[in-house]
Amino acid sequence: LTNVVPGCGCTVTDFTSAPIAPKEEGYITATFDSNRSHGGVVRKSIYCQTNTKFKQKHELVFTGEVRDCNSCDY
Repeated sequence: LTNVVPGCGCTVTDFTSAPIAPKEEGYITATFDSNRSHGGVVRKSIYCQTNTKFKQKHELVFTGEVRDCNSCDY
């Protein structure tokens, strides 16, 4: 991984910054702040750059539903 960038201001990312050898593992985390987003279904992207041979740019997508606390079942 050479860089990981969130697609908007309501998401913060972190990732393994040290080199990752072949067959080894790293991590990418994303934290979504629902207070900075609209309610309902959300679709967020994270853009990753790597030094892999065939594809250097990757898009990771996650979805969720932001609900009003009055509609929660807990």
